[in-house]
Amino acid sequence: MTTSTPGQSATGEPTLASATLGRLSEAQLQYLFDLWGGEPVPAAEVTRQEALPATRPYSWFVKRIGPAGLKLTKAGYLPPNVVKEAYDQLGWTAQKAVSNYREVHRVRITALRSAAQRLGLVCSDGHRLWADDDALAVADDPLAMWPLLVSRVPQCWSSKIERDVTVLLLAGAAVNHGHRRDLVKEAAVWAVTAIGWRSSRSGSVPTVHQVSGWARHIKDVLHSMDALTWRGWADPEDIKPHGTLFARAVLALPAVTWPVA
Repeated sequence: MTTSTPGQSATGEPTLASATLGRLSEAQLQYLFDLWGGEPVPAAEVTRQEALPATRPYSWFVKRIGPAGLKLTKAGYLPPNVVKEAYDQLGWTAQKAVSNYREVHRVRITALRSAAQRLGLVCSDGHRLWADDDALAVADDPLAMWPLLVSRVPQCWSSKIERDVTVLLLAGAAVNHGHRRDLVKEAAVWAVTAIGWRSSRSGSVPTVHQVSGWARHIKDVLHSMDALTWRGWADPEDIKPHGTLFARAVLALPAVTWPVA
């Protein structure tokens, strides 16, 4: 993966970071950097060791589904034995030490499945899960799975404001040191307002609750690659080093990967 600057992608085009942050004035940008404790650091080439923790859960899931697909329960959930395998193989700790491994009761596998489907790594016909051919082809190679995951993030967005909130949260994560989720979220709330987002009906500014909703898909992606510490829904979470590297890589994507407002 080629090193790039926050403002220009490896192909010489504006980046996702610059497409969002570039709509702020110099004074507003400086205030945002002060909230984050620094500026986002440019993306750089990653090593296999750095890519491994981010790609491992997705690679495991894709391989577990396999070329033949994975049969779901009648209710459309993952079979309990597969849920238990995920917790055992990926080293997850259930929030409550119970023997119930139904998907509906296990938050982490639900987040992984949701993120994998949003990223287009898997799809469902209601009866089976099917793995994407491109994902299967690179499932054993972290350095090949890494750019695939990075490139698929923009397809998770269903709106321009979701794109901007995601970019802002990732930009906060791309600073040299980790951030508490509440601080990153506070900065994102301020920034989407500064950029000019308002309700089309009332003209009101976005709320913390709304920003959290627009951020849910990228949080699923990051949680699923164990890039955020997991303390429970009520507590802030620190961004881990491989999450910071992933954030920088996504921010360096060309803005043309998603329509620019």
